[in-house]
Amino acid sequence: MVSSCKNFYSHKNVLLKDHLAAVGEECKRYVLKTRINLVSKQVAEIVGKSHDFGKYTSYFQAHLKGDRVNPLLSRHSKLSALFTGWKVYSETESCELALSAFMVVMSHHGRLPNLQYLAREFGEVELFLTYPVLKDQVRSLQKNVSQISCELQEIGLAKADDFINNFEDRVRELYANFKKYTQQIVTIKLDPWARYYRILLLFSMLIDADKKEAGHFKVAATRFEEKLLPEVVAQYRVKCLPPPTHERLSRIREKLFETVKRRLDTSIEEAINRRVLTLTAPTGSGKTLVGLYVALRIREKLVKQGLDPKIVYSLPYINIIEQNYAVFKKVLCPELLNDQQAPAPFLLKSHHLFFPEIDDENDQSLQQLMLLVDAWDSCVIVTTFIQLLNSLVAQRNCVAKKVHNLANAIIILDEVQALPLEYWRIVRDLLIQLASKLGCIIIFMTATMPTVFGKKADAFELATVPINFSRTQFYPQLETSQSLEELVSPVTTQIENNKSVLIVLNTIRSSLKFYRKLADRFGEYFVRLKTSILTNTEDKLSPNSQKPVLAYLSTNITPAERIQRLELISKALREKRQVVLVSTQVVEAGVDLDFDVVFRDMAPLDSINQVAGRCNRNDRAKKKKSTLGNVFVVRIKETSVEDSCRIYGQVLIQLSERFLTKPVEEKKFHDLIEEYYNKVDRQAGGGASETSDKLCDCIKQLNFKDLAQQFQLIENQPKIPVFIEENDDATKALEIFTSLLQRMRLANRDEFFKCYAELRAARIAIENHTVNVWNAKGLPNVEQKANLRRVCKDEIEAYYDGETGFKGTEDDESTIW
Repeated sequence: MVSSCKNFYSHKNVLLKDHLAAVGEECKRYVLKTRINLVSKQVAEIVGKSHDFGKYTSYFQAHLKGDRVNPLLSRHSKLSALFTGWKVYSETESCELALSAFMVVMSHHGRLPNLQYLAREFGEVELFLTYPVLKDQVRSLQKNVSQISCELQEIGLAKADDFINNFEDRVRELYANFKKYTQQIVTIKLDPWARYYRILLLFSMLIDADKKEAGHFKVAATRFEEKLLPEVVAQYRVKCLPPPTHERLSRIREKLFETVKRRLDTSIEEAINRRVLTLTAPTGSGKTLVGLYVALRIREKLVKQGLDPKIVYSLPYINIIEQNYAVFKKVLCPELLNDQQAPAPFLLKSHHLFFPEIDDENDQSLQQLMLLVDAWDSCVIVTTFIQLLNSLVAQRNCVAKKVHNLANAIIILDEVQALPLEYWRIVRDLLIQLASKLGCIIIFMTATMPTVFGKKADAFELATVPINFSRTQFYPQLETSQSLEELVSPVTTQIENNKSVLIVLNTIRSSLKFYRKLADRFGEYFVRLKTSILTNTEDKLSPNSQKPVLAYLSTNITPAERIQRLELISKALREKRQVVLVSTQVVEAGVDLDFDVVFRDMAPLDSINQVAGRCNRNDRAKKKKSTLGNVFVVRIKETSVEDSCRIYGQVLIQLSERFLTKPVEEKKFHDLIEEYYNKVDRQAGGGASETSDKLCDCIKQLNFKDLAQQFQLIENQPKIPVFIEENDDATKALEIFTSLLQRMRLANRDEFFKCYAELRAARIAIENHTVNVWNAKGLPNVEQKANLRRVCKDEIEAYYDGETGFKGTEDDESTIW
């Protein structure tokens, strides 16, 4: 073996051969751990051990030392991808595996491309080979070919000298195979979903292993098996769960739990083999705990088979993540105090407003904690639909890195019908194929199960608890539309009858106008919830006061204040105080509020039912029909087009109106919704929408860029983020954020990445006090290069109303994810 004449590095003070060997071994370990045959350990190891092959050029080595180098010459991903693709093909003779490896390595510092883009290059190989940059890089490799070949052979990659010395011939052969394969990709009889998930899985493994090895980060081997037994849920239900206020709901909860328990006792093997499960039960029946119990039962079974599956609990809205995380913490970590977070390797909440706190007792840097959070290296993860589904249509490396940790996972989607209708089919297919290809168990949970996720998914039904009692009565008032002014009268009648009332309107504009009408009408009759900086703390709910409460909620108010208001409203309702809440759809699902009466602007039937879950939620009413909670469905029209049609479209609204022709009790309303879902599948495109069809085509053709751009659960809108300096916490968050931006401008490479990790944490704190608006004219930027406007503390009253949030908004959004 030729002795080394110099050292090659991948990062500062890290030998390149050591880095490649470590990443390759970690990728192989991931495959062995998951037992997924979608990717072989051989291919994973090759990808890991060759992903930075291009760093052997003198240009990259000079760049690493801090020398001035043409950035085109120091880039290494494309050269590394060519070597990886050639190496995989020479070992497997598979064009598909070679192309997968090529795409993954080429994109491991960026984004997966469209295969169509690459296919053009495959057909122009001679032009590609004439690029001066490529020629210079190869000549640099050839000068050190003996040492490079020896180092790669030492870590198990033989014949690198053949590739380097005969570079043009090897690339011609590789591109010829790629060209032939890409021309046939739509017609050849290979499973497109296997091809798609293979690339995502390889991409995820490589990115996670690469980042963790570069950051010298190892996931702790701590075991939490004693916390992950299904008995902990049963014990919590008996010892800690507050009993329902009334007997009927208690019976429903017990029936649901016992039905599911018996079903698993007799058929858990079938449930696991079917892979897709459904749980259909009414609001307030304890689905959250039952879902956790099911996941723990299944996990217990899979652990005995040698697997270590994660549990991913996914919800539609951020505001209920905190609520469910708190429940899981009480169940799984009862020894923790209320203000303590569970250890991130065990129980993690993951959404764009969350960042883990640093435990001073652990030797984990902020950057290492980000690696942990981004990759979902936790036993139980509570997250949003957006976080989960964006990972499955990932183009960016930072989003995709968690995919390998979803292998064998038990994934719960709570209130799956909250997804936009046009995405139902693609989401169903993504998850069913995830179950098939990565061994996952998918559990759909809802009060009303769309057929596209149930029968059409050939799901295993854990329990269907019929509604044989009614907590609410629905009263459609849809003969004519009415103005907000006309709505004031019936709402006032309910208020004067001492009822707690929830009014849910479809747009922020309408909700603001109606709130102000009620505030003007009732004057000082109410205590009004306000942002704390703009009012005395005594205006917040005093335990000694029984004065009625008027409150407002929408995304016009900062996330931090919304959470606080929900807690105060819930507390007031539990204490039997009269509460009147004007809101948008932010209260639609999962929020634990219980009103006597609900007024709902017209919406799709399932959305109406979700809001109805905030009416007499705890079955407080007596058996007499006259004491049921009342849900009034109205049609609001303030402009030429009704709000409902502008937000949801005429098709769904007209379809829903057919089912709302007369009053109906809750137990019969669910039959209407089942029929409604069947109609949706046939008429409104729930099973085969144009959006879903286009996204499926992107997956089949491996067009990752188009897929990521077109899969938008939240419609991209030209809104402007505005930071509201509403209290001392906001001021502190802003000071940290701006200080880090200034530090980054002067930082060296190592300090820059440390600042970057800290900046991500600071940005999370900033977002807690940020609203997105259409017009921020006149407001200064927080920093010159930061896309964020600012309302200073001493100017807050000019721009931000303590009761209703940002002033002057014309926002018409309908769904908050």
